Amino acid sequence: MFTNKEFASLALTVAKTYKTLYVRACFGAPMTRANKDRYEKNSFNAKPERLAKIEAADSDTFGFDCSGLIKGLLWGWNGEKSKVYGGAKYASNGVPDISANQLIKICNDVSEDFDNIEVGEVVWISGHIGIYVGDGLAVECTYRWDDCVQITACNRKVEGYHRRNWTKHGKLPYVEYIKEFKAGDRVRITGSTYYNGKHIPNWVKKKTWIVKSVKGANGYKVLIDKSVDCNNAINSYVHARDLDFE
Repeated sequence: MFTNKEFASLALTVAKTYKTLYVRACFGAPMTRANKDRYEKNSFNAKPERLAKIEAADSDTFGFDCSGLIKGLLWGWNGEKSKVYGGAKYASNGVPDISANQLIKICNDVSEDFDNIEVGEVVWISGHIGIYVGDGLAVECTYRWDDCVQITACNRKVEGYHRRNWTKHGKLPYVEYIKEFKAGDRVRITGSTYYNGKHIPNWVKKKTWIVKSVKGANGYKVLIDKSVDCNNAINSYVHARDLDFE
């Protein structure tokens, strides 16, 4: 299972690193001759303007549609040009082949309030879906604008990016969402071990603590300092997944 930051990071990598093209019903297949023949049977892809773009794509180009991007990543897509589906295994990892509208329905904590959106959540409007990657940006695959997997501004103006106004966002059940902490946050420990694997005594879990600092590229290594009542100091690292805000 991906963490939310890993999921968002992979989506960004696809948008920034790989040649991609919007291809309906596709979840990461390289545009080989065999795959072109397969996907050109789709009525949307068979439209003259779409057909021309698919035919012009080389085998280094990977095809996706909006929900196909999400499913492809969750199915294990890794950019392998020698694989029929770029390394993805259809309907694997417990993730069904469902549409954008069905994906938002199975999400947790679905909301129309974008002030509380977290990295790695999906963003949705009717018939279309993307992935929120932080800093007011999302990754989506669309035939609008650049006609590929691209980074767009999420519900606000961001210089240099096309803007999409999404309606809802939610947490996929196939992704582990880990909260982001910063120095000074008041937290409770919900896990049973410290970051180094040592057992956490019950008296520690009963107290509220203050975050001293956060380390690691993903912010998962959280240093806990003093208790809020100032009676104790443990100065120990705890994984972010084992913490919650007080």
